[in-house]
Amino acid sequence: MGVRTVRYCDITGTASDDVTHHELQIDQMRVEIDLVEAEYQRLLQALQPFIDAGRVDASIPTPTAASPTGTGPAHGQPRDLLTDLTTIAAGRTRVSLHEAVASLHQLDPGAYRTWTTRTLAKTLPDTAKPYNDKEGRWLSLRNIIASRGISTTRHPNKKRRKPQPGKLKPGPRTGLF
Repeated sequence: MGVRTVRYCDITGTASDDVTHHELQIDQMRVEIDLVEAEYQRLLQALQPFIDAGRVDASIPTPTAASPTGTGPAHGQPRDLLTDLTTIAAGRTRVSLHEAVASLHQLDPGAYRTWTTRTLAKTLPDTAKPYNDKEGRWLSLRNIIASRGISTTRHPNKKRRKPQPGKLKPGPRTGLF
């Protein structure tokens, strides 16, 4: 007996397997929203003038931009899973396993069409395996980057500032300002 998670579109209230989770970050505000594809396209259309005028740090290519052959950016080359996961998780510290699989499907349907959460978990190197918490199974961006052989620590030439005696550290921030 399995457990089935049902997601509802936050706009229409529709329960569907097509509902996907999305995150937006503007200034100090992080918005998480579940949307069906039509509402997601409507959101993108509304934001498009701002996206075109601004600078975007990271984005996932649309399915039309992905290679139709299911190979890497240059034809004949296999996709690099860890690079694709780094792209998907850009700007976040972690990504849910279900969202990662859905994003891989979007990124390159030819290469990841048949992938499930189990396939992804088995394919990952030991250092990037998903972890569990009370909210579900997650992939850590830090572990993915470390598995690619890229250092996740400070630059070796950058020195840490030592606290000066007599000066207090600022307390934790509260509120938006």
